[in-house]
Amino acid sequence: MNAFRLCIATLILVLLPQQLAAYDFMVDGLCYNRNSDGTSVTVTYENSSSPRYSNLCGDIIIPETVTYCDTTYTVTSVGEMAFSTCRDLASVVIGDSVITIEKEAFLSCSGLASVVIGNSVIEIKENAFYNCSTLTSLTLGKSVKTIGWSAFEFCGLSAVTIGNSVKTIGNSAFRASNALTSVIIGDSVASIGHEAFENCTNLSSVTFGKSVKVIGDAAFANCNKLASIALGDSVLSIGKYAFDRCGNLVSVTIPNAVTYIGECAFQSCDKLTSVELGSSVTTIGSYVFWGTRRITRIISLSSNPPGANDDTFSGIDYLNCKLYVPVGARSAYKGSLGWIYFRSVYEFDDIDLIKCDVTGDDNVDISDVNAVINTMLGTEENSNILGYADVTGDGKVDIADVNVVINIMLGKQ
Repeated sequence: MNAFRLCIATLILVLLPQQLAAYDFMVDGLCYNRNSDGTSVTVTYENSSSPRYSNLCGDIIIPETVTYCDTTYTVTSVGEMAFSTCRDLASVVIGDSVITIEKEAFLSCSGLASVVIGNSVIEIKENAFYNCSTLTSLTLGKSVKTIGWSAFEFCGLSAVTIGNSVKTIGNSAFRASNALTSVIIGDSVASIGHEAFENCTNLSSVTFGKSVKVIGDAAFANCNKLASIALGDSVLSIGKYAFDRCGNLVSVTIPNAVTYIGECAFQSCDKLTSVELGSSVTTIGSYVFWGTRRITRIISLSSNPPGANDDTFSGIDYLNCKLYVPVGARSAYKGSLGWIYFRSVYEFDDIDLIKCDVTGDDNVDISDVNAVINTMLGTEENSNILGYADVTGDGKVDIADVNVVINIMLGKQ
Protein backbone atom coordinates (compact mmCIF):
# COMPACT_ATOMS: atom_id res chain seq x y z
CA MET A 1 0.00 0.00 0.00
CA ASN A 2 2.85 2.40 0.86
CA ALA A 3 4.46 1.76 -2.53
CA PHE A 4 1.10 2.42 -4.22
CA ARG A 5 0.68 5.72 -2.38
CA LEU A 6 4.26 6.73 -3.30
CA CYS A 7 3.56 6.04 -6.97
CA ILE A 8 0.33 8.07 -6.88
CA ALA A 9 2.14 10.94 -5.15
CA THR A 10 4.84 10.94 -7.83
CA LEU A 11 2.25 10.98 -10.60
CA ILE A 12 0.59 13.99 -9.00
CA LEU A 13 3.94 15.78 -9.01
CA VAL A 14 4.37 15.00 -12.70
CA LEU A 15 1.00 16.61 -13.42
CA LEU A 16 1.94 19.84 -11.64
CA PRO A 17 3.04 22.90 -13.71
CA GLN A 18 6.00 22.32 -16.04
CA GLN A 19 8.49 24.36 -14.06
CA LEU A 20 8.46 21.79 -11.25
CA ALA A 21 9.56 18.90 -13.49
CA ALA A 22 10.98 18.73 -17.00
CA TYR A 23 10.36 14.98 -17.20
CA ASP A 24 7.68 12.37 -16.60
CA PHE A 25 9.60 10.22 -14.12
CA MET A 26 13.05 9.38 -12.78
CA VAL A 27 14.55 5.93 -12.27
CA ASP A 28 18.06 5.25 -10.94
CA GLY A 29 19.06 8.87 -11.41
CA LEU A 30 17.99 9.17 -15.08
CA CYS A 31 14.95 11.11 -16.25
CA TYR A 32 12.49 9.89 -18.87
CA ASN A 33 9.60 11.18 -20.96
CA ARG A 34 6.93 8.83 -22.27
CA ASN A 35 6.65 8.68 -26.06
CA SER A 36 3.33 8.94 -27.86
CA ASP A 37 3.13 5.16 -28.43
CA GLY A 38 2.72 4.63 -24.69
CA THR A 39 5.24 1.78 -24.65
CA SER A 40 8.57 3.56 -25.08
CA VAL A 41 10.44 6.43 -23.49
CA THR A 42 13.11 9.01 -24.26
CA VAL A 43 15.93 9.79 -21.86
CA THR A 44 15.71 13.47 -21.03
CA TYR A 45 17.16 16.06 -18.65
CA GLU A 46 16.43 16.83 -15.03
CA ASN A 47 16.92 20.59 -15.22
CA SER A 48 15.61 22.92 -17.90
CA SER A 49 18.85 24.93 -17.79
CA SER A 50 22.53 24.05 -17.54
CA PRO A 51 23.69 21.81 -15.97
CA ARG A 52 21.06 19.38 -17.15
CA TYR A 53 21.54 17.09 -14.14
CA SER A 54 22.30 18.23 -10.61
CA ASN A 55 24.44 15.34 -9.39
CA LEU A 56 25.11 13.02 -12.32
CA CYS A 57 28.74 11.95 -12.56
CA GLY A 58 31.06 9.06 -13.35
CA ASP A 59 29.95 6.12 -15.50
CA ILE A 60 26.37 5.70 -16.69
CA ILE A 61 24.48 3.04 -18.60
CA ILE A 62 21.40 3.93 -20.58
CA PRO A 63 19.33 0.78 -20.24
CA GLU A 64 17.29 -1.01 -22.90
CA THR A 65 14.20 -1.00 -20.68
CA VAL A 66 13.06 0.84 -17.59
CA THR A 67 10.24 -0.02 -15.17
CA TYR A 68 8.13 2.59 -13.43
CA CYS A 69 4.91 2.04 -11.48
CA ASP A 70 4.79 -1.60 -12.59
CA THR A 71 5.00 -0.62 -16.28
CA THR A 72 8.07 -1.54 -18.32
CA TYR A 73 9.06 0.82 -21.15
CA THR A 74 11.55 0.39 -23.98
CA VAL A 75 14.18 3.13 -24.13
CA THR A 76 14.30 4.23 -27.78
CA SER A 77 15.95 7.66 -27.77
CA VAL A 78 18.44 9.87 -25.99
CA GLY A 79 16.63 13.17 -26.13
CA GLU A 80 17.68 16.63 -27.26
CA MET A 81 20.15 18.22 -24.78
CA ALA A 82 19.55 15.30 -22.40
CA PHE A 83 23.03 15.38 -20.87
CA SER A 84 24.47 18.59 -22.32
CA THR A 85 27.06 20.33 -20.11
CA CYS A 86 27.16 17.39 -17.67
CA ARG A 87 30.89 17.90 -17.20
CA ASP A 88 31.35 15.16 -14.60
CA LEU A 89 30.27 12.29 -16.83
CA ALA A 90 33.20 9.92 -17.45
CA SER A 91 31.73 7.20 -19.66
CA VAL A 92 28.44 6.30 -21.32
CA VAL A 93 27.14 2.95 -22.58
CA ILE A 94 24.00 3.30 -24.69
CA GLY A 95 21.74 0.25 -24.70
CA ASP A 96 20.87 -1.70 -27.84
CA SER A 97 17.23 -0.55 -27.81
CA VAL A 98 18.08 3.09 -28.52
CA ILE A 99 17.43 4.13 -32.14
CA THR A 100 18.25 7.86 -32.13
CA ILE A 101 20.67 10.12 -30.32
CA GLU A 102 19.08 13.54 -30.64
CA LYS A 103 20.87 16.82 -31.26
CA GLU A 104 23.12 18.21 -28.52
CA ALA A 105 22.43 15.15 -26.38
CA PHE A 106 25.95 15.17 -24.89
CA LEU A 107 27.08 18.63 -25.96
CA SER A 108 30.09 19.98 -23.99
CA CYS A 109 30.38 17.01 -21.66
CA SER A 110 33.99 18.01 -21.13
CA GLY A 111 34.88 15.09 -18.85
CA LEU A 112 33.39 12.38 -21.08
CA ALA A 113 36.19 10.00 -22.12
CA SER A 114 34.42 6.88 -23.41
CA VAL A 115 31.23 6.24 -25.38
CA VAL A 116 29.78 2.92 -26.51
CA ILE A 117 26.85 3.32 -28.89
CA GLY A 118 24.38 0.45 -29.05
CA ASN A 119 23.70 -1.69 -32.10
CA SER A 120 20.21 -0.30 -32.80
CA VAL A 121 21.21 3.36 -33.09
CA ILE A 122 20.51 4.50 -36.67
CA GLU A 123 21.09 8.23 -36.41
CA ILE A 124 23.45 10.43 -34.42
CA LYS A 125 22.06 13.92 -34.87
CA GLU A 126 23.78 17.28 -35.10
CA ASN A 127 26.05 18.41 -32.26
CA ALA A 128 25.33 15.20 -30.36
CA PHE A 129 28.85 15.03 -28.89
CA TYR A 130 30.04 18.51 -29.86
CA ASN A 131 32.97 19.78 -27.81
CA CYS A 132 33.47 16.59 -25.80
CA SER A 133 37.11 17.53 -25.68
CA THR A 134 38.32 14.53 -23.65
CA LEU A 135 36.38 11.90 -25.62
CA THR A 136 39.13 9.49 -26.67
CA SER A 137 37.26 6.19 -27.00
CA LEU A 138 34.29 5.75 -29.35
CA THR A 139 32.54 2.53 -30.35
CA LEU A 140 29.92 3.00 -33.05
CA GLY A 141 27.10 0.48 -33.19
CA LYS A 142 26.53 -1.77 -36.18
CA SER A 143 23.38 0.04 -37.43
CA VAL A 144 24.46 3.70 -37.52
CA LYS A 145 23.58 5.15 -40.94
CA THR A 146 23.96 8.89 -40.39
CA ILE A 147 26.52 10.89 -38.45
CA GLY A 148 25.02 14.36 -38.24
CA TRP A 149 26.42 17.86 -38.55
CA SER A 150 29.18 18.60 -36.02
CA ALA A 151 28.32 15.39 -34.18
CA PHE A 152 31.91 14.93 -32.96
CA GLU A 153 33.38 18.35 -33.69
CA PHE A 154 36.09 19.46 -31.24
CA CYS A 155 36.39 15.98 -29.73
CA GLY A 156 39.55 14.31 -28.41
CA LEU A 157 39.39 11.17 -30.53
CA SER A 158 42.72 9.86 -31.84
CA ALA A 159 41.40 7.15 -34.15
CA VAL A 160 37.99 6.60 -35.74
CA THR A 161 36.63 3.57 -37.57
CA ILE A 162 33.38 4.36 -39.37
CA GLY A 163 31.59 1.07 -39.93
CA ASN A 164 30.07 -0.30 -43.09
CA SER A 165 26.52 0.63 -42.02
CA VAL A 166 27.21 4.37 -42.23
CA LYS A 167 26.04 6.07 -45.43
CA THR A 168 26.52 9.76 -44.65
CA ILE A 169 29.15 11.71 -42.73
CA GLY A 170 27.61 15.12 -42.08
CA ASN A 171 29.11 18.58 -42.42
CA SER A 172 31.80 19.30 -39.80
CA ALA A 173 31.17 15.87 -38.27
CA PHE A 174 34.72 15.52 -36.89
CA ARG A 175 35.97 19.03 -37.57
CA ALA A 176 38.83 20.39 -35.45
CA SER A 177 39.37 17.10 -33.60
CA ASN A 178 43.05 17.90 -33.24
CA ALA A 179 44.05 14.61 -31.62
CA LEU A 180 42.71 12.60 -34.56
CA THR A 181 45.50 10.76 -36.41
CA SER A 182 43.72 7.94 -38.25
CA VAL A 183 40.35 7.53 -39.97
CA ILE A 184 38.93 4.42 -41.66
CA ILE A 185 35.81 5.14 -43.71
CA GLY A 186 33.49 2.18 -44.24
CA ASP A 187 32.44 0.77 -47.58
CA SER A 188 28.85 2.10 -47.47
CA VAL A 189 29.68 5.78 -46.97
CA ALA A 190 28.51 7.63 -50.09
CA SER A 191 29.22 11.22 -49.08
CA ILE A 192 31.67 13.04 -46.85
CA GLY A 193 30.17 16.37 -45.82
CA HIS A 194 31.58 19.86 -46.09
CA GLU A 195 34.38 20.47 -43.57
CA ALA A 196 33.88 16.97 -42.16
CA PHE A 197 37.52 16.67 -41.09
CA GLU A 198 38.69 20.24 -41.58
CA ASN A 199 41.41 21.39 -39.17
CA CYS A 200 42.18 17.89 -37.92
CA THR A 201 45.76 19.04 -37.85
CA ASN A 202 47.27 15.72 -36.75
CA LEU A 203 45.37 13.52 -39.18
CA SER A 204 47.98 11.52 -41.10
CA SER A 205 46.08 8.48 -42.39
CA VAL A 206 42.72 8.19 -44.17
CA THR A 207 41.32 5.00 -45.70
CA PHE A 208 38.46 5.73 -48.10
CA GLY A 209 35.68 3.17 -48.49
CA LYS A 210 34.62 1.67 -51.79
CA SER A 211 31.38 3.66 -52.14
CA VAL A 212 32.45 7.26 -51.51
CA LYS A 213 31.08 9.35 -54.37
CA VAL A 214 31.25 12.90 -53.06
CA ILE A 215 34.00 14.60 -51.06
CA GLY A 216 32.50 17.84 -49.77
CA ASP A 217 33.92 21.34 -49.74
CA ALA A 218 36.91 21.70 -47.39
CA ALA A 219 36.35 18.14 -46.19
CA PHE A 220 40.03 17.67 -45.33
CA ALA A 221 41.23 21.27 -45.45
CA ASN A 222 44.22 22.06 -43.25
CA CYS A 223 44.91 18.42 -42.43
CA ASN A 224 48.53 19.37 -42.76
CA LYS A 225 50.01 16.03 -41.66
CA LEU A 226 48.12 14.08 -44.32
CA ALA A 227 50.95 12.74 -46.48
CA SER A 228 48.99 10.52 -48.88
CA ILE A 229 45.45 9.87 -50.06
CA ALA A 230 44.08 6.89 -51.96
CA LEU A 231 40.69 7.92 -53.30
CA GLY A 232 38.39 5.06 -54.20
CA ASP A 233 37.32 4.29 -57.75
CA SER A 234 33.74 5.37 -56.96
CA VAL A 235 34.58 9.04 -56.30
CA LEU A 236 32.74 11.34 -58.73
CA SER A 237 33.48 14.82 -57.41
CA ILE A 238 36.00 16.59 -55.20
CA GLY A 239 34.62 19.74 -53.59
CA LYS A 240 36.07 23.21 -53.30
CA TYR A 241 39.04 23.49 -50.92
CA ALA A 242 38.70 19.73 -50.25
CA PHE A 243 42.42 19.24 -49.52
CA ASP A 244 43.45 22.87 -49.18
CA ARG A 245 46.63 23.33 -47.09
CA CYS A 246 47.39 19.62 -46.85
CA GLY A 247 51.03 20.57 -46.83
CA ASN A 248 52.48 17.03 -46.58
CA LEU A 249 50.86 15.62 -49.73
CA VAL A 250 53.54 14.70 -52.27
CA SER A 251 51.42 13.01 -54.94
CA VAL A 252 47.77 12.84 -55.96
CA THR A 253 46.01 10.34 -58.21
CA ILE A 254 42.51 11.38 -59.27
CA PRO A 255 40.41 8.25 -60.03
CA ASN A 256 38.92 7.71 -63.47
CA ALA A 257 35.32 8.23 -62.31
CA VAL A 258 35.94 11.80 -61.09
CA THR A 259 34.35 14.41 -63.36
CA TYR A 260 34.65 17.56 -61.23
CA ILE A 261 37.45 19.06 -59.14
CA GLY A 262 36.31 22.17 -57.27
CA GLU A 263 38.19 25.43 -57.00
CA CYS A 264 41.21 25.52 -54.68
CA ALA A 265 40.87 21.76 -54.06
CA PHE A 266 44.63 21.28 -53.64
CA GLN A 267 45.59 24.87 -52.94
CA SER A 268 48.76 25.40 -50.88
CA CYS A 269 49.77 21.73 -50.94
CA ASP A 270 53.30 23.01 -51.19
CA LYS A 271 55.08 19.61 -51.19
CA LEU A 272 53.00 18.26 -54.07
CA THR A 273 55.21 17.16 -56.97
CA SER A 274 53.12 14.71 -59.02
CA VAL A 275 49.48 14.76 -60.17
CA GLU A 276 47.56 12.23 -62.24
CA LEU A 277 44.16 13.27 -63.59
CA GLY A 278 41.73 10.46 -64.42
CA SER A 279 40.19 9.90 -67.82
CA SER A 280 36.73 11.33 -66.95
CA VAL A 281 37.69 14.71 -65.52
CA THR A 282 35.68 17.35 -67.40
CA THR A 283 35.91 20.39 -65.10
CA ILE A 284 38.77 21.76 -63.00
CA GLY A 285 37.99 24.92 -61.04
CA SER A 286 40.03 28.04 -60.40
CA TYR A 287 43.21 27.98 -58.29
CA VAL A 288 43.04 24.21 -57.80
CA PHE A 289 46.83 24.05 -57.65
CA TRP A 290 47.61 27.55 -56.41
CA GLY A 291 50.76 27.62 -54.29
CA THR A 292 52.11 24.30 -55.61
CA ARG A 293 55.27 25.39 -57.42
CA ARG A 294 56.98 22.05 -56.70
CA ILE A 295 54.73 20.15 -59.12
CA THR A 296 57.02 18.91 -61.89
CA ARG A 297 54.79 16.28 -63.50
CA ILE A 298 51.11 16.22 -64.48
CA ILE A 299 49.62 13.23 -66.27
CA SER A 300 46.20 13.70 -67.85
CA LEU A 301 44.52 10.52 -69.08
CA SER A 302 41.75 12.26 -71.00
CA SER A 303 42.15 12.79 -74.74
CA ASN A 304 39.86 15.80 -74.43
CA PRO A 305 41.40 18.57 -72.31
CA PRO A 306 39.34 19.00 -69.12
CA GLY A 307 37.65 22.39 -68.89
CA ALA A 308 39.93 24.84 -67.11
CA ASN A 309 40.55 28.58 -66.96
CA ASP A 310 43.50 30.92 -66.76
CA ASP A 311 43.65 30.55 -62.98
CA THR A 312 43.31 26.76 -62.70
CA PHE A 313 47.05 26.09 -62.67
CA SER A 314 48.07 29.46 -61.30
CA GLY A 315 51.13 29.00 -59.12
CA ILE A 316 52.61 26.09 -61.08
CA ASP A 317 56.05 26.57 -62.59
CA TYR A 318 55.05 26.12 -66.25
CA LEU A 319 58.67 26.08 -67.43
CA ASN A 320 59.70 23.13 -65.27
CA CYS A 321 56.47 21.13 -65.09
CA LYS A 322 56.11 18.33 -67.65
CA LEU A 323 52.59 17.66 -68.95
CA TYR A 324 51.87 14.18 -70.33
CA VAL A 325 48.77 13.60 -72.49
CA PRO A 326 47.49 10.70 -74.64
CA VAL A 327 48.82 10.19 -78.16
CA GLY A 328 47.16 12.60 -80.57
CA ALA A 329 46.01 15.04 -77.87
CA ARG A 330 48.99 17.40 -77.68
CA SER A 331 47.61 20.02 -80.07
CA ALA A 332 44.23 20.02 -78.32
CA TYR A 333 45.85 20.71 -74.96
CA LYS A 334 48.19 23.33 -76.41
CA GLY A 335 45.15 25.20 -77.71
CA SER A 336 42.89 24.92 -74.66
CA LEU A 337 42.23 27.56 -72.05
CA GLY A 338 44.27 26.95 -68.92
CA TRP A 339 46.54 24.38 -70.60
CA ILE A 340 48.22 26.66 -73.11
CA TYR A 341 50.83 27.87 -70.61
CA PHE A 342 52.60 24.52 -70.25
CA ARG A 343 55.89 24.62 -72.16
CA SER A 344 56.73 20.90 -72.05
CA VAL A 345 53.84 18.78 -73.35
CA TYR A 346 54.55 15.14 -74.21
CA GLU A 347 52.35 12.43 -75.69
CA PHE A 348 52.39 8.92 -74.26
CA ASP A 349 51.15 5.61 -75.58
CA ASP A 350 52.25 3.60 -72.54
CA ILE A 351 51.30 5.24 -69.26
CA ASP A 352 53.28 2.68 -67.25
CA LEU A 353 56.53 3.91 -68.79
CA ILE A 354 55.77 7.44 -67.61
CA LYS A 355 54.80 6.37 -64.09
CA CYS A 356 57.82 4.11 -63.68
CA ASP A 357 60.28 6.81 -64.69
CA VAL A 358 60.64 7.69 -61.02
CA THR A 359 63.91 9.60 -61.42
CA GLY A 360 62.51 11.67 -64.31
CA ASP A 361 65.40 10.93 -66.69
CA ASP A 362 63.16 9.51 -69.45
CA ASN A 363 64.40 5.95 -68.83
CA VAL A 364 63.13 3.09 -66.69
CA ASP A 365 66.13 1.31 -65.22
CA ILE A 366 67.73 0.18 -61.96
CA SER A 367 68.00 3.77 -60.73
CA ASP A 368 64.19 3.93 -60.66
CA VAL A 369 64.02 0.68 -58.69
CA ASN A 370 66.52 2.05 -56.18
CA ALA A 371 64.61 5.32 -55.90
CA VAL A 372 61.40 3.51 -54.97
CA ILE A 373 63.23 1.32 -52.45
CA ASN A 374 64.89 4.36 -50.87
CA THR A 375 61.52 6.08 -50.59
CA MET A 376 59.99 3.00 -49.00
CA LEU A 377 62.86 2.87 -46.47
CA GLY A 378 62.62 6.60 -45.79
CA THR A 379 66.14 7.39 -47.01
CA GLU A 380 65.24 9.21 -50.24
CA GLU A 381 66.08 12.92 -50.12
CA ASN A 382 64.97 14.09 -53.56
CA SER A 383 61.55 15.67 -53.03
CA ASN A 384 60.45 15.06 -56.63
CA ILE A 385 61.16 11.35 -56.31
CA LEU A 386 59.04 11.20 -53.15
CA GLY A 387 56.08 12.29 -55.26
CA TYR A 388 56.82 9.91 -58.13
CA ALA A 389 57.52 6.79 -56.07
CA ASP A 390 53.84 5.87 -55.52
CA VAL A 391 53.76 4.17 -58.92
CA THR A 392 50.53 2.26 -58.26
CA GLY A 393 48.69 5.38 -57.03
CA ASP A 394 47.35 3.65 -53.94
CA GLY A 395 48.51 6.33 -51.53
CA LYS A 396 51.56 4.45 -50.21
CA VAL A 397 55.01 3.37 -51.34
CA ASP A 398 55.68 -0.32 -50.79
CA ILE A 399 56.93 -3.50 -52.42
CA ALA A 400 54.07 -3.37 -54.95
CA ASP A 401 55.59 -0.22 -56.43
CA VAL A 402 59.03 -1.85 -56.56
CA ASN A 403 57.61 -4.86 -58.39
CA VAL A 404 55.81 -2.72 -60.98
CA VAL A 405 58.99 -0.81 -61.82
CA ILE A 406 61.02 -4.03 -62.08
CA ASN A 407 58.45 -5.64 -64.37
CA ILE A 408 58.28 -2.61 -66.65
CA MET A 409 62.06 -2.36 -66.69
CA LEU A 410 62.45 -6.02 -67.68
CA GLY A 411 59.60 -5.88 -70.17
CA LYS A 412 61.05 -2.87 -71.98
CA GLN A 413 64.67 -4.03 -72.17
